[in-house]
Amino acid sequence: MKKIKDILIEDIVCDYIPEVYIVKAQEVSFDVIKTPVLVLEKDEKYFLIDGRKRVAQAVYFKKRFIEAICLKDFNDYHEAVSLALKSNIFSMTFLDWANFFKQGRAKNLWPRSQETIFWDSIGSLYFSQRDKSYIDILCDIDDWIYEWVKVGRLKIESLLYVKEQDFKNIDRWVKLIVALKMNNNELKKWMRYTREICLKRSIDLEQLWEELNIDEIVKMDSPERVCYSKIFKNLWKKRFPIRHSAEKEIENLFQNLAAPENFTLQIPENLEGDYLTISLKCRNKKDLNSLVDWIKKSEEKIDDFFGWI
Repeated sequence: MKKIKDILIEDIVCDYIPEVYIVKAQEVSFDVIKTPVLVLEKDEKYFLIDGRKRVAQAVYFKKRFIEAICLKDFNDYHEAVSLALKSNIFSMTFLDWANFFKQGRAKNLWPRSQETIFWDSIGSLYFSQRDKSYIDILCDIDDWIYEWVKVGRLKIESLLYVKEQDFKNIDRWVKLIVALKMNNNELKKWMRYTREICLKRSIDLEQLWEELNIDEIVKMDSPERVCYSKIFKNLWKKRFPIRHSAEKEIENLFQNLAAPENFTLQIPENLEGDYLTISLKCRNKKDLNSLVDWIKKSEEKIDDFFGWI
């Protein structure tokens, strides 16, 4: 029996994927192909030929190749993975590699300690630390999350960020990202705000989720960005409760001042220890004089306004 290091990709295919045949490009006529074959061209790239259709990057074969490696009972894990690494001629993606490790773990083909050894030796030659992080999380997540990544509804970068920040609640965050089509910047902002609120009020994320009514809003028959706006508005109210409760009253008091149009009030988000911003716009000396006259006439109302604030 051949040793692992002597096994070629062709041997794996012939032994474990019998319905796919390997031929060299010069030995086949594309017009007469009736069964799936794998064509080896001069540049050593493989292409799957299915009937008369040429499929670039051998998508079908790539899937079967991973299954073949995982199903074979390799005694030497490093040799098995080394062989798999050579399959980069099939343009294997992060999802392909995650599938490889995921299947290996599920079938208990190797202990986790072997994976550590692999990353410290072979893996470092082929993958960056970021690559390893992507593959790790794709191996650990539930199948339903994996499927969302697979179909493009969830970015790996967002998934990795959630894992680093709040792995305990990864299910909740993933559902929210997918439901609201949140990009990475929006996700970071949401996580920062929710963490701030939870720490300030000494509550957990689940309790805040219920207060924000997130699950009910997501279920509504509304466009994603409409739901996003509703939930974010609720989040903003929880983040600045004093401003929210006082906002209408402050605006009513300001309206009672009957200020000129060029005299505006800007209420800061955080009223705790902050101050109001009042601005005026004067196009000429006449505007300025009329504003001064208004201030003199409304001095009592202005005192009452700032007295309330």
